[in-house]
Amino acid sequence: MPKRVKVQGDLFHPVIPLQADGQPAIYVGRQCPGLKRSDFANPFKPGALYGEPDKPMRVPPLPYERLMRQIGQGSTFARRIGAERWVYTIRRVGDAAHATALFIAWAERVRFGSGLTFREQARKDLANRDLACWCPEDSPYCHALRALLPWTAGFRASTPDVTIDGKKTVKVKRSCNGCHQLIGDVTEEEIAAGMNGDPLPDVRPECPRCAPELAVA
Repeated sequence: MPKRVKVQGDLFHPVIPLQADGQPAIYVGRQCPGLKRSDFANPFKPGALYGEPDKPMRVPPLPYERLMRQIGQGSTFARRIGAERWVYTIRRVGDAAHATALFIAWAERVRFGSGLTFREQARKDLANRDLACWCPEDSPYCHALRALLPWTAGFRASTPDVTIDGKKTVKVKRSCNGCHQLIGDVTEEEIAAGMNGDPLPDVRPECPRCAPELAVA
């Protein structure tokens, strides 16, 4: 099974671990002196500034570091995206959990130049490969572990709980209708269906426990 592995060495002399088949793992981290930035890197870094949009159910933008440094934290700025006018409040990314939560919210909605969604592109380019980054081996908030690995297997991301200024934000999780195990983040469509009393879709193919049994059957 593909896994997340930690880059060895240091920023100037990084060593990408090898998989069981002798091929190097795929690096999914940010740029450093010894490695090129991955297309699948998390653009949200703890302590960095980012623009939070006034449309909370829509995609957070990529960090506009230079602009944000000029304006300052807590300020707002507006821009047009197509026919829509967006207002952004500049905030600071908190800890690793916050950075990963922002990444998942962003990646669930953006598209690559190929036209594929982030999840589709990850499954195409990263499937059956170990993923390497700089996160500690025991980190529960690694974006590769929380999102990229599940996406490459056809499963769901799992947004971590985030606490900012003493306020905790919890992303609702979906349970498998087969084994009742939590399988990842609930979708907006599933929330709407639940509120309307409509039946929820069968998610056993997205369950790490039930999917292999369905494949055998």
